[in-house]
Amino acid sequence: NYTVEQGLANSTVYSIAEDKSGNLWFGTDGGGISKYDGESFMNYTVEQGLSNNTILSIAEDKSGNLWFGTDGAGVSKYDGESFMNYTVEQGLSNNTVLSIAEDKSGNMWFGTNGGVSKYDGESFMNYTVEQGLANSTVYSIAEDKSGNLWFGTYGGGISKYDGESFMNYTMEQGLVNNSVRSIAEDKSGNMWFGTNDGVSKYDGESFINYTVEQGLANNAIYSLAEDKSGNLWFGTQLGLNVVEFRSSAVTNSSNEINIRNVTKYLNDLPDKTIGAIQFDKKGRMILGTNFGLYVLSAEEVATVLKNTSKVKGTVYNQFTGYPVKDINYGGNNNGATCIDNKGVFWVGHGSNGITRVNLDAVNKSSEAPNVIINKVSLKGEDVCFYSLYSADSTVLAQQEIATYGQVLSQAERDTLQQRFEGITFDGITKWFPLPDNLVLPYEHNALTFEFNAIETGRNFMVNYQFMLKGMDDEWSPITKKHEATYNNLSEGDYTFLLKAQSPWGVWSEPTEFKFTVLPPWFRTWWMYTVYFLLSVLFVWGLIKMQTKRLKERQKELESEVELATIEIRAQKEQVEEAHKEITDSINYAERIQRSFLATTEILEENLKDYFVFFQPKDVVSGDFYWAGKLNNGNFSIVNADSTGHGVPGAIMSILNISSLEKAVETEVEPHHILNVTRNLIVERLKKDGSKEGGKDGMDCSLLVLNTDKSLLTFAAANNPVWIIRNNELIEYKADRMPVGRGEKNAESFALKTVPLVKGDVIYTLTDGFPDQFGGEKGKKFMTKKLKALILSIAQTPMAEQQEKLKNVFTDWKGNEEQVDDVCIIGFRI
Repeated sequence: NYTVEQGLANSTVYSIAEDKSGNLWFGTDGGGISKYDGESFMNYTVEQGLSNNTILSIAEDKSGNLWFGTDGAGVSKYDGESFMNYTVEQGLSNNTVLSIAEDKSGNMWFGTNGGVSKYDGESFMNYTVEQGLANSTVYSIAEDKSGNLWFGTYGGGISKYDGESFMNYTMEQGLVNNSVRSIAEDKSGNMWFGTNDGVSKYDGESFINYTVEQGLANNAIYSLAEDKSGNLWFGTQLGLNVVEFRSSAVTNSSNEINIRNVTKYLNDLPDKTIGAIQFDKKGRMILGTNFGLYVLSAEEVATVLKNTSKVKGTVYNQFTGYPVKDINYGGNNNGATCIDNKGVFWVGHGSNGITRVNLDAVNKSSEAPNVIINKVSLKGEDVCFYSLYSADSTVLAQQEIATYGQVLSQAERDTLQQRFEGITFDGITKWFPLPDNLVLPYEHNALTFEFNAIETGRNFMVNYQFMLKGMDDEWSPITKKHEATYNNLSEGDYTFLLKAQSPWGVWSEPTEFKFTVLPPWFRTWWMYTVYFLLSVLFVWGLIKMQTKRLKERQKELESEVELATIEIRAQKEQVEEAHKEITDSINYAERIQRSFLATTEILEENLKDYFVFFQPKDVVSGDFYWAGKLNNGNFSIVNADSTGHGVPGAIMSILNISSLEKAVETEVEPHHILNVTRNLIVERLKKDGSKEGGKDGMDCSLLVLNTDKSLLTFAAANNPVWIIRNNELIEYKADRMPVGRGEKNAESFALKTVPLVKGDVIYTLTDGFPDQFGGEKGKKFMTKKLKALILSIAQTPMAEQQEKLKNVFTDWKGNEEQVDDVCIIGFRI
């Protein structure tokens, strides 16, 4: 470090520049200019001819003259022998000079608080807002490849000067903000402007703006630099961004640009405020922050560009053992920083002078630190293990003084040995008083390990990790603490492992300390033996008591069983008698119901080739089939599903059949028969005593065949009629209303007429078969599957069809309960 004690003019440095001879020049706050030739400082102030002692900007022209912009006293030119000062009296536009640049023609340009001044070696030409400059305060100056000059102003945006006139760009033309502190041109010829509110790229036609919404770490741009590959790097108030060129093609397409916030890839970055960015000849990137320098190697820079993993980087500041503090970033682009022709980095501080950093001279040790465990405490208490172990009296005295501050008396030593009775170990290590193969009684199951690492340089940078095998599965987080405490350890064998990391990131091999914690007395093997014996005795006693109770209870139960057997036998006889009466009644009801069904004689007389698959859920059924001759000689057959099943369904079926027989006395058309039957059922059920009287009834299909069987007429209530003709199933939909009380009582059932063809197979059915649950998944059989089954067997003899339907139904139902009565009738014409 260089401060006023080493000859620096002032410890606050605003600007740094290197001349062609390799001398370093430092502009200070109130101390003038300091020149460093590699050995000593030469200071220049107003006494030596400098116009002012506060230097804001420095530049060297092609002739080797040094130009110094001051705060309020114009610009000073130094030719190596004397100073020539230029102020407003000599034609300078303003005496506060913020920026200096030389163009390709050798003209010097000065950005001031009062406009821009051009000096051609003889006179000044001033440009202000009156001549077209955007604003009179000029922060930055840059010349592009075409020779145009660009001026970044405070509040007025950007002014481009082509040698004849100004072209101004502000937020109205697309600039992100009107205060521009830094300017750069990329390899494709695009102009970049850093502002307090983001970055603007100008491709010659329009602006593209980048802010936090487009990926910037922060909108306040403090520094800007271009690497050897042409990538642009921005230092912001909250991190680092890179503008990476994806293609080597020279185009102005914004699609070629990828702006990324790479701050998250920089491990150990000391501060996110990046006031300076520099690249040295080896491709290393040096970032100046509020808390020192952060350096990335060329390989680490490449890793950051790949956007795949984090980099370690190297921090140089007071916390890592180096005299680098804050970075003065008040100047253009990269503040008060400079890399000289020898590759040495110079940085100016706000109040700490300057720091010379030669990265190649930094000694990086590849040796791992030597890590040691130097003390073991029990329950937070220091223990002199020599006092518990027979040892040489001289060594014992030394160790007791080191531990307790005095030599213990024999009485004190006896008390100590009594308090730590039960602790055993094989010996004490040579260099540090640690017990070897320590065995601890359970009451001493809390240990504290104190440790250190031998690091003579920057011991405060050493990191530690530890793990207690037997309790921990992973290493502890990295820490700088020099101790580790474990409380309430369970019994078992343990190994304390410790390793250390050097300031340069090299980890040592783990060192270890082994010890054993004995179980408490109530968890020792002999106590477990006692527990076992007591448990056996307890179980034996319980068994004896329980056996006695069981024998007593057995006698009581034998008496109770004898009485209960007599009572059960009597009840069994009653139940059997009642069951016989109920069964007889149901069987009798079944015979009565069967007498109402169509007889085999009438079916064979009128249908010939037919089948009736009738399988009630119970003994008696709600489903029924009826047949009879009508007054006009036609044959009628009905397949019906009465409300309910079992005994209630059977009774309802008898009522329905009686109503049908009454209706056919006067009617011969199917729809009229159902209309009359419905009226009779509703009338008869009105007196059942319920609010919904007459709502019961039946679903049915009533078919009528004329005498020559060439014509089929039918009416259907909810149950469809299927006809198989030419291997095709034709379905005739039923009316969506029951033969009983319903919402459509006033509507007549529809009459449907079908001319028959020899070979037609006609089917009527109730819903019992398709609604049956079964199969592998316990689902309904469904109408679609029944249609496919009927179609597949329609051409076989009717008796075989009945057998096939019965077998399929039985297999499908399996162990499932039958859910409803089943009735399917089929006949062939």
